[in-house]
Amino acid sequence: MISIIVVSKNLFFLNQFKDSVKNTVGVPFEIIVVENNDSLYSISNGYNIGAKDASFDILSFVHEDIVFHTENWGNILMNYFETLFNSGILGIAGSSYLPISPSDWWVSDSKYLHSYFLSNQKNGVVGRGVVCIDGVQDPHPVFSLDGMFLAMKKSVWKEFQFDESLDGFHGYDTSICYKVSQKYQNYFVPGILLEHFSKGYPNEKWLLNTIAANECVLPFILEKKKIGSLNISLEIKSYRLFLRQLMKFSSNTSYKFLKAFYYLVPVFKFTKDWRALFFFILYFLRYLIQAIRIK
Repeated sequence: MISIIVVSKNLFFLNQFKDSVKNTVGVPFEIIVVENNDSLYSISNGYNIGAKDASFDILSFVHEDIVFHTENWGNILMNYFETLFNSGILGIAGSSYLPISPSDWWVSDSKYLHSYFLSNQKNGVVGRGVVCIDGVQDPHPVFSLDGMFLAMKKSVWKEFQFDESLDGFHGYDTSICYKVSQKYQNYFVPGILLEHFSKGYPNEKWLLNTIAANECVLPFILEKKKIGSLNISLEIKSYRLFLRQLMKFSSNTSYKFLKAFYYLVPVFKFTKDWRALFFFILYFLRYLIQAIRIK
């Protein structure tokens, strides 16, 4: 039995989503719709509101702009919860590497990526999505998962919940995945094929929320690095991308510099790689030029 929670702003997508669930889930279910036409709620607010009303022990938080293609996926999901050890959050796209620098799940090197879904970003016609498949198609431990589909036991949600200090519709998935991973094991799970009709749109709010999600668990991340969970090349790649995102999305010049330096310290400490310092210096020069132009 599954409670499916969706925050809705688009009636067409919602009705398409409901029909898809009814035709494929294969187990007793309920759909809890949190209407958000006027954007009164952040997605974290909406999900927590819906979860409080849930009747069943398994909660599935799903974007409304998806359709399911796998028959009887509800039984597949329930079986995963019964068989996977210490399960936290289950999803259909994620990363098994946790970088020091703030990032989304897709930043990872391909050997750490795990996914299986259809991405339909253009025509919106059901069944014409492009297959996104990464990694061996077996259940695999991960840290972060894409928020288009997140499933967890109600007991896990009660323990952590979505962070309502995060405004808007970004970072909620990274935040709860990181927090849950400190106590439970998150998993990529194959065999539940869905089609997603949009793509992410990073902006300043995405950046701020991603940084906030990272900083809440940064001590946990650094402890992982101490025990050998360190890919130097990927850490440098993640830090360099983080600098680019700071420059591109942040409107606060002081904030840009402070966060760039804040993450340089642990990245350089653990990698001992001078490229991190080199990228920071280049970034600092761009920061100075931008600050001078603003003045």
